[in-house]
Amino acid sequence: MHVSIAALLVSCDKPKSSGDSASADGSTPQATRASGPSRDAAPSKRQRLRESLNAAKQIESVEARDEALAEVARNALEIAPDLAAEAVKQLSSDSQKKMPLLRDCVKRLIAKDPDGALAWVASLGSERDIAAAKAEIALILVGSDPERAANLISPTDLADGKTNSTAMQVLQQWTAVAPADAAAWVINAPEDETRKAGIKAVVSRWALGDTPAALAWMDKLPEGSTRKEAARSVAEALANQPAPIRELLLGPVDPAVRSELEQQIEQVTQEKIKAIPRPFGKPPAATLPEPVPEPDAVPQSQPQPDPATP
Repeated sequence: MHVSIAALLVSCDKPKSSGDSASADGSTPQATRASGPSRDAAPSKRQRLRESLNAAKQIESVEARDEALAEVARNALEIAPDLAAEAVKQLSSDSQKKMPLLRDCVKRLIAKDPDGALAWVASLGSERDIAAAKAEIALILVGSDPERAANLISPTDLADGKTNSTAMQVLQQWTAVAPADAAAWVINAPEDETRKAGIKAVVSRWALGDTPAALAWMDKLPEGSTRKEAARSVAEALANQPAPIRELLLGPVDPAVRSELEQQIEQVTQEKIKAIPRPFGKPPAATLPEPVPEPDAVPQSQPQPDPATP
């Protein structure tokens, strides 16, 4: 027993080896930090972006300044969208880099704060930039708030009637999910080419997707320009369909409404026939069948033989 106690005392007095990591109280000692500047003292990414933005604003050369601003905007899109938006706003109006970056900024801002994004768009100053930004916001919002998206549409964009325009895309997407709401919105537009184009975009699509519902809505409209425009849009949509499909779509329609539409369809068809290009002075080809040449007929370009010649 005495030997065991002595051995234990000796082992306790031995110095710790370099591999021993426990301290006297049983805890693990903290590693000593290497000498050098503290990591907390390094500027943050946002701070560095702000410094780069301020420096870019001071560049005198327009081309070099736009290049530096565009680089800041690209680097800040994910880290600090507000700084990216500030950089984009400083780009010259004719910079080719502005529109793509403007759209990217709008996407980031609208995801965080739609109202704030719209306020920023209103501060852009340039009508061209504002219109482009609103168009981007409209395409983003149409899935969740189609009416708000529609209210951002440029009337000129809608009146142009371009199928790939933002206005047409918004109305078509809205019609696909809530055609009655889209139709109610367009008929309240000003009575000009804008409303006419809007009615055509909504009603023609609705008529092919759910003909009875579209015609029931049309039939409730009071007599006047709106009803005429709606009926015309339905007729144009149906006139583009093969006769069997058109008959199928019109099958369950009220006879009075069907008669009205068939007259409109006939009018649309005749207008298309008249619009077919034809040689000057010739009547429409649809009303004048092409003559069938006789088998022994001699082409008029060749000299005719004299019947008196033997």
